[in-house]
Amino acid sequence: MGFFDYTQARKIYRNDKTMLQVIDALEDMDQYHLLRRSSINKASFELPDTAVEIKTWLAVCDGGLLFSTTLLGCDDYDEELEISFSTLQEWNTKQKHELLGLPDGYLIIAILNYGDPICISPSDSRIYLWDMSEMTFTTVWESFTDFLADEYNTAVQMVEDDALEPVPLKMEEQDGE
Repeated sequence: MGFFDYTQARKIYRNDKTMLQVIDALEDMDQYHLLRRSSINKASFELPDTAVEIKTWLAVCDGGLLFSTTLLGCDDYDEELEISFSTLQEWNTKQKHELLGLPDGYLIIAILNYGDPICISPSDSRIYLWDMSEMTFTTVWESFTDFLADEYNTAVQMVEDDALEPVPLKMEEQDGE
Protein backbone atom coordinates (compact mmCIF):
# COMPACT_ATOMS: atom_id res chain seq x y z
CA MET A 1 0.00 0.00 0.00
CA GLY A 2 2.57 2.58 1.05
CA PHE A 3 2.62 6.33 0.91
CA PHE A 4 -0.02 8.68 -0.47
CA ASP A 5 -0.03 8.93 -4.27
CA TYR A 6 -0.20 12.63 -5.21
CA THR A 7 -0.42 11.86 -8.94
CA GLN A 8 -3.49 9.69 -8.46
CA ALA A 9 -5.04 12.29 -6.14
CA ARG A 10 -4.54 15.05 -8.70
CA LYS A 11 -6.09 12.85 -11.38
CA ILE A 12 -9.20 12.12 -9.31
CA TYR A 13 -9.58 15.76 -8.23
CA ARG A 14 -8.58 17.31 -11.59
CA ASN A 15 -11.87 19.29 -11.74
CA ASP A 16 -11.79 20.52 -8.13
CA LYS A 17 -9.54 23.58 -7.94
CA THR A 18 -9.81 23.90 -4.15
CA MET A 19 -8.91 20.27 -3.49
CA LEU A 20 -6.01 20.49 -5.96
CA GLN A 21 -4.66 23.41 -3.90
CA VAL A 22 -5.02 21.30 -0.74
CA ILE A 23 -3.20 18.37 -2.41
CA ASP A 24 -0.36 20.69 -3.48
CA ALA A 25 -0.15 22.01 0.07
CA LEU A 26 -0.09 18.49 1.51
CA GLU A 27 2.73 17.56 -0.84
CA ASP A 28 4.69 20.62 0.32
CA MET A 29 4.34 19.36 3.91
CA ASP A 30 4.82 15.69 3.03
CA GLN A 31 7.49 14.98 5.65
CA TYR A 32 5.02 15.93 8.44
CA HIS A 33 2.26 13.43 7.67
CA LEU A 34 1.86 9.75 6.86
CA LEU A 35 -1.13 9.47 4.58
CA ARG A 36 -1.63 6.08 2.97
CA ARG A 37 -2.33 5.23 -0.63
CA SER A 38 -5.81 3.80 -1.23
CA SER A 39 -6.15 0.10 -0.57
CA ILE A 40 -7.13 -2.52 -3.10
CA ASN A 41 -8.20 -4.73 -0.18
CA LYS A 42 -10.84 -2.37 1.22
CA ALA A 43 -13.03 -3.84 3.89
CA SER A 44 -16.65 -3.01 3.29
CA PHE A 45 -17.83 -0.16 5.44
CA GLU A 46 -21.17 1.55 4.97
CA LEU A 47 -20.84 5.31 4.56
CA PRO A 48 -23.88 7.58 4.69
CA ASP A 49 -25.14 9.23 1.50
CA THR A 50 -23.88 12.56 2.88
CA ALA A 51 -20.28 11.26 2.77
CA VAL A 52 -19.67 11.74 -0.96
CA GLU A 53 -16.47 13.74 -0.34
CA ILE A 54 -15.17 11.10 2.05
CA LYS A 55 -15.95 8.29 -0.39
CA THR A 56 -13.96 10.15 -3.05
CA TRP A 57 -11.10 10.77 -0.60
CA LEU A 58 -10.99 7.05 0.31
CA ALA A 59 -10.36 6.36 -3.39
CA VAL A 60 -6.96 8.07 -2.99
CA CYS A 61 -6.22 7.87 0.75
CA ASP A 62 -6.82 5.00 3.15
CA GLY A 63 -6.31 7.01 6.30
CA GLY A 64 -3.12 7.55 8.23
CA LEU A 65 -1.54 10.37 10.17
CA LEU A 66 -2.50 13.86 8.98
CA PHE A 67 -0.14 16.02 11.01
CA SER A 68 -1.53 15.58 14.56
CA THR A 69 -4.82 14.00 13.47
CA THR A 70 -5.47 10.36 12.64
CA LEU A 71 -7.60 9.94 9.52
CA LEU A 72 -9.51 6.68 9.60
CA GLY A 73 -9.43 4.31 6.66
CA CYS A 74 -10.62 0.83 5.80
CA ASP A 75 -7.57 -1.43 6.23
CA ASP A 76 -6.07 -1.81 9.69
CA TYR A 77 -2.59 -2.90 8.61
CA ASP A 78 -0.22 -1.71 5.91
CA GLU A 79 1.98 -4.64 4.91
CA GLU A 80 4.44 -2.49 2.96
CA LEU A 81 4.95 -0.07 5.85
CA GLU A 82 4.48 -2.79 8.52
CA ILE A 83 2.31 -0.46 10.61
CA SER A 84 -1.18 -0.83 12.10
CA PHE A 85 -3.74 1.93 11.59
CA SER A 86 -7.09 2.83 13.15
CA THR A 87 -10.13 2.13 10.99
CA LEU A 88 -13.60 3.50 10.34
CA GLN A 89 -15.04 0.17 11.46
CA GLU A 90 -13.08 0.19 14.74
CA TRP A 91 -14.25 3.69 15.73
CA ASN A 92 -17.84 3.44 14.50
CA THR A 93 -19.31 0.87 16.83
CA LYS A 94 -22.27 1.44 19.10
CA GLN A 95 -20.04 0.86 22.14
CA LYS A 96 -17.41 3.39 21.00
CA HIS A 97 -20.06 6.03 20.24
CA GLU A 98 -21.65 5.50 23.67
CA LEU A 99 -18.24 5.74 25.35
CA LEU A 100 -17.57 9.05 23.58
CA GLY A 101 -21.10 10.36 24.23
CA LEU A 102 -21.53 11.00 20.51
CA PRO A 103 -25.09 11.70 19.30
CA ASP A 104 -26.76 9.01 17.19
CA GLY A 105 -26.06 8.84 13.48
CA TYR A 106 -22.71 10.63 13.34
CA LEU A 107 -19.86 8.83 11.61
CA ILE A 108 -16.36 9.24 13.03
CA ILE A 109 -13.85 9.89 10.22
CA ALA A 110 -10.82 11.11 12.19
CA ILE A 111 -9.44 11.41 15.72
CA LEU A 112 -7.50 14.37 17.08
CA ASN A 113 -4.27 13.54 18.90
CA TYR A 114 -5.98 14.18 22.26
CA GLY A 115 -8.89 11.85 21.43
CA ASP A 116 -11.78 14.04 20.29
CA PRO A 117 -13.49 12.61 17.21
CA ILE A 118 -14.12 14.40 13.94
CA CYS A 119 -17.41 13.34 12.41
CA ILE A 120 -19.79 13.68 9.53
CA SER A 121 -23.49 14.11 10.15
CA PRO A 122 -26.10 11.77 8.69
CA SER A 123 -28.11 14.82 7.56
CA ASP A 124 -25.51 17.00 5.82
CA SER A 125 -21.97 16.85 4.44
CA ARG A 126 -20.41 19.20 6.97
CA ILE A 127 -17.61 17.99 9.22
CA TYR A 128 -17.97 18.33 13.01
CA LEU A 129 -15.54 18.23 15.93
CA TRP A 130 -17.07 16.52 18.97
CA ASP A 131 -15.65 17.90 22.23
CA MET A 132 -15.85 15.00 24.68
CA SER A 133 -15.25 17.15 27.77
CA GLU A 134 -18.04 19.61 26.82
CA MET A 135 -20.23 16.91 25.20
CA THR A 136 -20.99 19.19 22.27
CA PHE A 137 -19.83 20.02 18.76
CA THR A 138 -17.34 22.88 18.98
CA THR A 139 -16.12 23.30 15.40
CA VAL A 140 -17.93 22.87 12.11
CA TRP A 141 -16.29 22.82 8.68
CA GLU A 142 -18.53 23.34 5.64
CA SER A 143 -16.87 20.50 3.74
CA PHE A 144 -14.25 17.78 4.00
CA THR A 145 -12.01 19.93 1.79
CA ASP A 146 -12.34 22.80 4.29
CA PHE A 147 -11.40 20.42 7.10
CA LEU A 148 -8.27 19.26 5.22
CA ALA A 149 -7.28 22.85 4.44
CA ASP A 150 -7.71 23.82 8.10
CA GLU A 151 -5.56 20.86 9.18
CA TYR A 152 -2.87 22.04 6.78
CA ASN A 153 -3.00 25.62 8.09
CA THR A 154 -2.77 24.35 11.68
CA ALA A 155 0.24 22.22 10.73
CA VAL A 156 2.02 25.19 9.14
CA GLN A 157 1.60 27.11 12.40
CA MET A 158 2.81 24.11 14.41
CA VAL A 159 5.93 23.82 12.25
CA GLU A 160 6.61 27.54 12.73
CA ASP A 161 6.23 27.04 16.50
CA ASP A 162 8.48 23.92 16.48
CA ALA A 163 5.52 21.91 17.75
CA LEU A 164 5.33 19.43 14.85
CA GLU A 165 8.13 17.00 14.09
CA PRO A 166 8.68 15.23 10.76
CA VAL A 167 7.44 11.63 10.66
CA PRO A 168 10.44 9.39 11.48
CA LEU A 169 9.44 6.83 8.83
CA LYS A 170 9.40 9.59 6.18
CA MET A 171 12.77 10.89 7.31
CA GLU A 172 14.27 7.38 7.06
CA GLU A 173 12.84 7.09 3.54
CA GLN A 174 14.37 10.44 2.54
CA ASP A 175 17.75 9.55 4.06
CA GLY A 176 17.75 6.26 2.12
CA GLU A 177 17.96 4.12 5.26
